[in-house]
Amino acid sequence: MHIGYLIREGVSGIRRTPVASTVTLLTIVAALVLAGLFAYTTVNFDSFISSMRQRVELEAFLLPMPDQQTNLLKGQILGVPGVDSVHFISQQEAAQIFEAQTGEKVTALLDSNPLPSSFRIALRPGFNTSKNVSQIVQSVQQLGGVDTVLYRQEYVNQIDQIAATTRTIGWIGGGIIMLIAIVLTTNTIRLAIFSKRNVVQTLHLVGATMTFIRIPFLLEGMLHGIFASALAIGLLSVFLHFVRIDLFPLQLLTPPVWYYLSIAGLGIVLGLFGSVIAVLRFLKLATTR
Repeated sequence: MHIGYLIREGVSGIRRTPVASTVTLLTIVAALVLAGLFAYTTVNFDSFISSMRQRVELEAFLLPMPDQQTNLLKGQILGVPGVDSVHFISQQEAAQIFEAQTGEKVTALLDSNPLPSSFRIALRPGFNTSKNVSQIVQSVQQLGGVDTVLYRQEYVNQIDQIAATTRTIGWIGGGIIMLIAIVLTTNTIRLAIFSKRNVVQTLHLVGATMTFIRIPFLLEGMLHGIFASALAIGLLSVFLHFVRIDLFPLQLLTPPVWYYLSIAGLGIVLGLFGSVIAVLRFLKLATTR
């Protein structure tokens, strides 16, 4: 198999259909840029959601008990799966917090301090979803000495709903973009096959294998993907640098290396996949006409 000939034919396929090749190239570039923006937005939104989840805390209010039992209960709470840290708030500290928030002294309203001691419980990353928080609350609530456990349930539920909606929109939008890119790539390779149908028929008649005939078209699709990836990465790097530095300084994440490598890999896969579909569907027709 002549590798040089196959590569030249793959490149010549782009030259022979400049308009269609340009349309496909720009389509894949647009698809990669949009997919890259989807991915970047999703990663930053996930980071924002994670920061919101870190604010989720439980407060376990305690029944009156001696200090030794309080320390024992603290250890038991730390042993609950998903609990990261436990901070004890005494009655006196609870009164100070009440005064800071309301400007009123508890003892000015009542003869004694009615506020109970409590444990403020921080959760580990990954355990602050609605389902996991509910399970942790149940586990802590069952421990002896715990009166009640409170947390911002509606806040947690809203975070879960926002995260689920964003993921769904991202998958649907990204899927539509990829489908359009594959269809246009397929059509371009189909045009290339029919523009070279006489050559294809001649090669077929002289005994060339179907693999030998297919490879240039597959290389053509791969080249579309490579060129499109380079353009998309350049556009994304410039645009994201502008967004991060000028519009939202210190608020957005810096795209890691794997982000750009994923864009490059996706571009090659799009070009190659579109070529495979076109070759399988239309090459046989070209050899029989």
